[in-house]
Amino acid sequence: MSVPPTPTWLAKPRCPQHLIAVLERAVNALPPAWLFQPVTGEVFDSIEHCKRRLQGYALAEGFDVVQTGGGTKKVPGARFMCSRHGESTRNYRKLENHVEHDKEGTITTVRQRENTLVGQTGCEWSARVSWKDIGKRGSREKGFVLLLPASTIMAMRLSTILSRFLSISTRWTNIRPPKTRLANIV
Repeated sequence: MSVPPTPTWLAKPRCPQHLIAVLERAVNALPPAWLFQPVTGEVFDSIEHCKRRLQGYALAEGFDVVQTGGGTKKVPGARFMCSRHGESTRNYRKLENHVEHDKEGTITTVRQRENTLVGQTGCEWSARVSWKDIGKRGSREKGFVLLLPASTIMAMRLSTILSRFLSISTRWTNIRPPKTRLANIV
């Protein structure tokens, strides 16, 4: 009796050609369960394990996850968001919007560079993991439990629908009608 081979993950059609082999090798090395959408209620041994799982899913889907917050020593936890979250950059250092120069050309502002990149697209993907009871009440079994907000679940469903549509539409554009000769028709 033979074991059926595990399906291999293939890069999306718009992936740059020089990255396809590296990306496919990396994603296929992940545990197969990590390629499925995260579900509220998944239990992890640590925050780091949860982060690796979310980053594995994000790699397969074509985005990146960053840790944006955490819990406390008493109540450990973490908040994860898409790396493109938000509408504008966070200005932690209270820098000016643009570099200003005096008459001699010397920079007079705290900001030293004019060319800063803004990568925010307003992506609302997020997840939270917190230290909670996982067994029956009073069992003292605890673990890190994943929670996905409703907006993230809806975004993942929409993403799945769009990716299916795009893969179907790209399949249709690759289909060519059979070549016929006018001589055979006449």
